[in-house]
Amino acid sequence: MSKAAPPKKVPIPFSQRLIYWRVRFLPIAVWIGAIAVALVIAERQRRAHAPLTGIVEIREAAIASPYDGVLAALEVDLFDGVEEGEVLARMNEDLLLAELATGRAELQRRRAELDQRRREIQWEDLRIEGEEVLELGRLALEEEEARLDVLDREAALQVARVQHEGQTVVLERLSELLEQDVIDRAAYDEAFYTREATAARIAEGETSLSAARELYEQATRRRAAQEDAAGRYARDVLAWLAPLEEAIAVQESFLAEIASRRELLTLRAPISGKVTSVQAHSGQTVMSGAPVLTIADDRADRVIAFVDERHLGRVEAATEVELRTRRTPPGVYRTRVSRLGGQVEEMPEQLRRNPLLPQWGFPVLIEDIPAGSLNPGEVVDIRILPTASGGQ
Repeated sequence: MSKAAPPKKVPIPFSQRLIYWRVRFLPIAVWIGAIAVALVIAERQRRAHAPLTGIVEIREAAIASPYDGVLAALEVDLFDGVEEGEVLARMNEDLLLAELATGRAELQRRRAELDQRRREIQWEDLRIEGEEVLELGRLALEEEEARLDVLDREAALQVARVQHEGQTVVLERLSELLEQDVIDRAAYDEAFYTREATAARIAEGETSLSAARELYEQATRRRAAQEDAAGRYARDVLAWLAPLEEAIAVQESFLAEIASRRELLTLRAPISGKVTSVQAHSGQTVMSGAPVLTIADDRADRVIAFVDERHLGRVEAATEVELRTRRTPPGVYRTRVSRLGGQVEEMPEQLRRNPLLPQWGFPVLIEDIPAGSLNPGEVVDIRILPTASGGQ
């Protein structure tokens, strides 16, 4: 049995083959070509404009108590706008008043010691010889007594001032409650007149302190003149009084410290801005240095951008750039690079291509942005503009 002859191939016309190739391979070629062109265009665009990302600088100030204590009143709330110097909070003054009471008790003890020294000046074993030397001892004791009077009046004045500031806080709180009809007028009037009485004590104390200081200066001058008359025996009197003088000097330092701490009872805003967080509330105990609240500067006129290492040679001070926000519609602002950073740094998470992966860049500072155009912490896209000559 003979094998069947293979079928003859039917020749395909060239025109049909061309159609087949065009349908089969031309779309692939077109896609490959389009991808190549897109890559070339993207690379040229990248080289021409070097796109960057930046973040509007956030300037914050943490408000903290300089010492341990209780927060008496918080005068602002979350997202309140504040002005520089505005009162934000006030610490409780009880601890400071207790320390002042201790200081005044110590002054009384030194006054008793001074009286004892005044009685001792008549004893023969003090080796005080001559009327001039004896008079120097008396004048020195008068000077120290006048010094104690000054310190005692200063302490009393500090007490009145601390109480007045606390009463002012209470009165402001009562004023708000009175406007809301939570309390009656009598409670507010009582607090008002109590504060006025303290204010009168302050005025009287300032006058009394001024007079005491004048008497102290006069006593100092008399003692200095008598030292010259006592001659070489003056050092015996000075050595005799040295322990008392040193003890009184300690009290002077103590009262000076109390005065500085009194000023710190009131926490004020160091900058203008907006309250972005509140970490403590009225009646809460706060530790020294622990933030009570945080203020963010409402100025947003600087952008920190990060340049990829490949574009470091294209960015320098005074390079013109264009900022574009990511809002809808976007804001576009033209400005310049003002300063360059000192080293390559890790970029903030908001600016990374993948927030989970670290990314580095060279930081640059961009300023001269119209006020109110951006928000602190906002991310902006940046491109480097071509130079006037058309070079890149």
